[in-house]
Amino acid sequence: MATGGKQSQNRKFKHAHRPYRSKGFARGVPPHKAVLRAPLLRPAVGVQALGPGVLTPMWMEKFRILIKRATGRGTSVRWRTFPDTPVSRKAEKTRMGKGKGAVDRYVAVVKTGQMVVEVYHRDLPTALVVTALRATGGKFPFPVRIVAPTIPRTADTTAA
Repeated sequence: MATGGKQSQNRKFKHAHRPYRSKGFARGVPPHKAVLRAPLLRPAVGVQALGPGVLTPMWMEKFRILIKRATGRGTSVRWRTFPDTPVSRKAEKTRMGKGKGAVDRYVAVVKTGQMVVEVYHRDLPTALVVTALRATGGKFPFPVRIVAPTIPRTADTTAA
């Protein structure tokens, strides 16, 4: 099992089933119809997912470091997702059969419209935090939009 980062401790079942996928594309809401699943908890700037995807703990730590470097001191990053879905993998050069492989790592499943991360800023202007999130938003493995109390809903910023 991969070490480091956040991991789920207690699970009823060791393995998880793969989600159902329709032919051709992943099921979900189209990006232009994505609604905010949960509002911002405090006055903050957030990143909303416009498409489905998964985040590993290494990706989450990478984005936290990028956001902290771009904004500096006085900000706190709060993740609204947690890597609690196990991903199994069989050992290399293993023949077919003999059951499902061991748990390799845990991932956070992100749905369309879900808030992924919130950035709280005390002394920084909101415009600086928004530009920092726009710079890091293009590095997510799914399209995102920046959500802030001062940004109108019509001016969506999409990064692929």
